[in-house]
Amino acid sequence: MELLDKDLNLLRVFLAIWEERSLSKAGARLHISQSAVSHALSRMRAEFGDALFVRNSKGVAPTDFSEAMAPKVRALMRQLEEMYSGGRAFDPKKVKRKFTLAAGDYFSITKLDAFVARLATEAPSVKLICRPILNIFHLDKFEKGEIDLAITAINVATKEGFHSHELSRDEIYVCARKNHPQVKLKLSAETYLSLKHLNVSNYGSEEGVVDEYLAPLGKKREVSLVTSSFFDAARLLRSTDLVLSAPQKICEGLSREYGLNAYPLPFRFGARPISMIWHERTHGDPFHSWIRKLILSA
Repeated sequence: MELLDKDLNLLRVFLAIWEERSLSKAGARLHISQSAVSHALSRMRAEFGDALFVRNSKGVAPTDFSEAMAPKVRALMRQLEEMYSGGRAFDPKKVKRKFTLAAGDYFSITKLDAFVARLATEAPSVKLICRPILNIFHLDKFEKGEIDLAITAINVATKEGFHSHELSRDEIYVCARKNHPQVKLKLSAETYLSLKHLNVSNYGSEEGVVDEYLAPLGKKREVSLVTSSFFDAARLLRSTDLVLSAPQKICEGLSREYGLNAYPLPFRFGARPISMIWHERTHGDPFHSWIRKLILSA
């Protein structure tokens, strides 16, 4: 095989199709026509002796051969970028890339506004995709490039090939409406357990982290309503006598935004960490490293 006979630009097209799962989107990203993408794909199919991508209802899906090939292509393209940059300092203003962030309401309430504002100023050509934190245990989404970074209380950093960095560590607080008939200046343990509670869960669970803490003490609270969003919860709190237990920064943020009161939980359970997690495939990428630092400082 003569490497000089190979067109490395085909690998750029391959990576764009693999990440976008669409020939038209890959073309738009590379600023070439869809027919040019199709032609490049035909050449790659002949080169590698595999279909690489097959059509489905949403666009295209990679073959097993393509899935195995993608991490190698990504690593090669990163090395070429680093080589041609000549060791020059990373300049976010010149970057034209997509970044997919999986995060829940915690990030939306505490950091999203500041992060987006700085990203728009410092890296105006970066496309940010925010997706729900659901199915975080499907770790292959990180390997496939469907998720670049997740912000969660779930610790997967012990898994091989993953990294993490703690963003914050919050005590559990309690939110209630102003002029709540049972919650005054201070919330006692007895009052807390007598109240009706609202729980936030992506999976419709009636139990949360507070219930895990209460169980060894032989205590139990009454959860009367479950919703999947802290924003929905805040609106419900304003018009009911329900209370919400959540990380301190969430309670304080909702209190400012929705005119609620926030109280320390009348049990000492210790602070709970919230962390960024990412896969080894992006660990050494200057762009991803810069994004992680931006989130930390936002």
